[in-house]
Amino acid sequence: MKQLKVLFYALCLLYLNPGYANDFGIEVRLVWDTPQADLDLYIYNPQMDGCFWDQKTTDWGCHYDYDSRAGREPTDTYPYTEQATVDLASMQANPGIYTILVHHYYQSSYGASPKNVSGSVDIYSYGKFVGTFPITLKNPTNHVIVWQGHINDESTGFIPPSVPTIGCRLYAVHDDKQSDSQLLNIDPEGATIALLGGVHAGYDLESLAAHPSTHILYTVSSDDRQTTSSESQLFTVNTTTGALTSIGQGIGFNSVDSLSFDAEGQLWGWAKGKGLIQIDLNTGEGELNLATSHRIEDLTWDRNNNLLYAVQQQKLWRFDGQQTELVCTLPQETEALEMLPDGKLLFAMHNDDKLRIHALDVNTCQILEENHISVPYNDIEGLAWDCQE
Repeated sequence: MKQLKVLFYALCLLYLNPGYANDFGIEVRLVWDTPQADLDLYIYNPQMDGCFWDQKTTDWGCHYDYDSRAGREPTDTYPYTEQATVDLASMQANPGIYTILVHHYYQSSYGASPKNVSGSVDIYSYGKFVGTFPITLKNPTNHVIVWQGHINDESTGFIPPSVPTIGCRLYAVHDDKQSDSQLLNIDPEGATIALLGGVHAGYDLESLAAHPSTHILYTVSSDDRQTTSSESQLFTVNTTTGALTSIGQGIGFNSVDSLSFDAEGQLWGWAKGKGLIQIDLNTGEGELNLATSHRIEDLTWDRNNNLLYAVQQQKLWRFDGQQTELVCTLPQETEALEMLPDGKLLFAMHNDDKLRIHALDVNTCQILEENHISVPYNDIEGLAWDCQE
């Protein structure tokens, strides 16, 4: 939280005192010292147009100054550094959500990138250091949102960043008609519910999953989509605007309607008529792990005990890697599951006239009425719980 305040103060100085900044305004530097670890810096404008190693010049005032391969290239300096500069006037002319993200590239012709890489994203104004964000990326393919916030055209300058969110949020997706989807942002403690963006017409979003380390929210289109894609598509969700960003060209399966992360940050899904799949966060492509024609409505990992739960109509199943057992039978057809860190299972039923997200004790199969969450929707298709300290 201290780093957020430092960056907020620094950006306010840049906004209110443009003479203090250089001609480009803000310098963002990614610094790390692990050899052969290929980290990449990304900056996105409100339209999610990126400034990064493969798009070094943009029409919105960002220039990618230099890229580093962490000792893989003779030109790499030590400590390894990547930098981008953003024109402040261009940001002021285009108010909205700006994002700073670091991605851990998984491999190259030189071999795989190492694990557990630490570094920092440092903010400078005209060469003067004004703020820093420490980062750690556990595995290759991980990426972390370092800062996400927005700017307006009033004298107040930068508005405090909306991400990362401190505390816990519950995200949900409601099936609005057959193929339209409405994302929801729910504060479980305050019992407030907000629409997360507008209706995504024709996308048929069927599930949600939040990465346990980066806290990036993912969703997937399923078989009732009315898009031109012949395959289900993996997306990231902007948790402030609800905007979707596609990953890759398709998962490789026509109907994927379940997503869940395990404790290691591997994304799993269920492809209708095919079975259990693993999904690459870099390419968005799925690979079949367990072939079966069984129809599963949703999945969720118990990350504390490495158990996978799945719902089939009303039946809740549990898989420990060796055996599958029936846990209990739910009151009616269920389409959304999410395991909480304390071991309670959230679930949402199809056409639920009680308008609730329910909680279940998986050891006793008792519905915990005192833990339910009331929602003004009766067809929740996916749930994702995300907590940040």
